[in-house]
Amino acid sequence: MIARDIRKGALALAAAILTAAASPALAETLSFKSDIQPIAGTASKAFGELTAEYDTSSKKLTWHGTYKGLSTYAISAVLHGPDPGRPGAVVRMRNIDSPFEGTAIISDQQAADPAMANPAKPIGPFYSEREARAKQQQFGWAVVEDAARGYRRVVPSPEPLEIVEESVIRRLVDTGVLVIAAGGGGIPVVRRGRVLRGVEAVVDKDRASALLAARLGIDYFIISTDADRVYLNYKKPDQRPLGRITAAEMEGHRRDGQFPPGNMGPKVESALRFLRDGGREVIITSSERLLDAVRGEAGTHVVA
Repeated sequence: MIARDIRKGALALAAAILTAAASPALAETLSFKSDIQPIAGTASKAFGELTAEYDTSSKKLTWHGTYKGLSTYAISAVLHGPDPGRPGAVVRMRNIDSPFEGTAIISDQQAADPAMANPAKPIGPFYSEREARAKQQQFGWAVVEDAARGYRRVVPSPEPLEIVEESVIRRLVDTGVLVIAAGGGGIPVVRRGRVLRGVEAVVDKDRASALLAARLGIDYFIISTDADRVYLNYKKPDQRPLGRITAAEMEGHRRDGQFPPGNMGPKVESALRFLRDGGREVIITSSERLLDAVRGEAGTHVVA
């Protein structure tokens, strides 16, 4: 786990605390300790120490830290990790003056989903490298170069576990209402006891839709995308379209690396998950060919 302190003037400190297993079999208290050191490339001479304890039974995280060498007090801090270059925020703190301490309850999703510690979903506008690095130091963002078009912020994209409004959506569907739901993947929240808390993440819209469709007992799941169907060796001289294909065959192509994570990958994974959860058929096609695909004249049809 990484602790990052950001002071006025956008100068940052980083302290690394290695995480143990997220969900150990037996309850125990895990203790962490780390020196606080300036982030590489900054002129800060600050130093300090951070200690923390994590109770795996209650999922309570407790921390205490001190630092010296900042010209002004630290105004915010983030506990994240485990990779300091890709900071997936877990706990946010405000108005941090040395010494500082606090507690937080870590949700099951935060403790168990590795995606929360590995932001990979690009969001927001494109920046130049200089602008992106400035944002990274000022706000603690993780940034990556995206498709050679510039740099973008990346945030975690955890696996959706449930749809909060499922019961309401189910009642509307049962009464014949045309329901629009899970737009953009929905607003990501985690449960902390009986309370829902928002998190800085993006839930993939295809995965959220597949989950909702499976939970509602839907037979047919349609994914609309830019391509008229799924292709093997996409955009290569020997690209080949897929028409009707079984889930087992599609899974084989997925394991062969045919579907990149930032392109068709999440759509194929969502299709396969929907079929594993009891669905009958998935259609992947473009909005322009949607009616033709429903008639069986276009698109890729994945069957169980």
